Amino acid sequence: MLRIPLLAIAAGVAIGFIAPAFLPGYQSRPEAGTAVQLDLDEAFLASDLVVEGLVTDARSGELGDGTIYTDWDLRVERTFWGEEAETRTIRLPGGMLATGRGMLIPGMPRLVEGEHVVLLLEEPNRDGLRLTTGLSQGKYRIVTSSRGESVAVRTGDHVSLITARNTRVADRNGMLGYADLVARLEAARQERLAAAPAPR
Repeated sequence: MLRIPLLAIAAGVAIGFIAPAFLPGYQSRPEAGTAVQLDLDEAFLASDLVVEGLVTDARSGELGDGTIYTDWDLRVERTFWGEEAETRTIRLPGGMLATGRGMLIPGMPRLVEGEHVVLLLEEPNRDGLRLTTGLSQGKYRIVTSSRGESVAVRTGDHVSLITARNTRVADRNGMLGYADLVARLEAARQERLAAAPAPR
């Protein structure tokens, strides 16, 4: 079973939404997942990999325990945190098999071939599966506004957020300028590097 992030199960609220989706044969409904509300600095600190790139391909498969996953190929444009690579394959839980059987993880963001994205990702488990940090909080879609400006959109699809004090906040979209997102991620990277223990 995929390790569920501590931040996503504060107060035990997320287990009922996420864990059943990893049972063999589970067919989920588009209910809302639940995650702790994170600001960008917190999400960056909790991430094992933070990358920007173009989604180029997708393939779904099934693990021995019945977990359905999708491998998303990414042409990497920038790595904010993690090992540098020109291309990556990101394995996320959920997807649709050729047989028509599928699995949906409430709160997980959806990727689409051709999307320009920034992804904040947790450490992979032994099967290579990752969760986006804070569920849909870990994906920004880069789009061009009607004024020709690049903006980063966090859709928040099917996720209900709670604060550290267990106060529930409404589902909401998040949007900020692309340049602002990059600047904040770079600042978070520098802060994380500065806080890292010096090598012996």
